[in-house]
Amino acid sequence: MQPIIRIIAVLITTGIAGFFLSTPLNTVLFKYHQDSKHLVEIYEKATSYDMLFLGASRTHRSIYPKIIDSLCRVNSYNGGVEGGGMNDFMLTLEGYLANHP
Repeated sequence: MQPIIRIIAVLITTGIAGFFLSTPLNTVLFKYHQDSKHLVEIYEKATSYDMLFLGASRTHRSIYPKIIDSLCRVNSYNGGVEGGGMNDFMLTLEGYLANHP
């Protein structure tokens, strides 16, 4: 088999495998982040937290409160907002402070 045909076959096989494996993996890995109601905890409930993480998509997708809780022995919550700006963070913080004295 010619080298160029091998390369093309490997690329096509990898692309097809990646396409079919990406959906189940994303469902498992980002289950926490796909919940669109995560801010209900901040605005409507009164659970007390030791740490509150506010930020944009990097905060929302890369901070896992369960890991922080187990390492630091605290109760934390990720209040990150996708595509959020400074005004969104201030609104989220004010909403948190209104319900969590």
